[in-house]
Amino acid sequence: SRIEYEITDAGTELFIELASAAGPDAWGDDAFVTHMAFFGHTPRPVRLRILEGRRTRVEERLALLRTRIEQAAHRTDSYVLLLQQYRVETLEREVRWLTDLLDRERAHAG
Repeated sequence: SRIEYEITDAGTELFIELASAAGPDAWGDDAFVTHMAFFGHTPRPVRLRILEGRRTRVEERLALLRTRIEQAAHRTDSYVLLLQQYRVETLEREVRWLTDLLDRERAHAG
């Protein structure tokens, strides 16, 4: 036998409320992934706000990491520097990806 579940009206309302939350909590690593998984059910203005917030957060991390690398470059093991450079490249790639998503969202809005 098979068990089937249905979402209640209260559950639907809660889902809509949570999917529409676009504040700083939605820009963190875990929350962002969860929000993005439900972007198909999220209004475009909310998606844009979440994507913009996430990009800003990643850009801030990137700037901080670059500053730390510059400050510690002469005192840090070469392998640590390689690891930090890998992290810089990862963050740069995420910024480009987010920018592309924002451009697509905006293009479809108009």
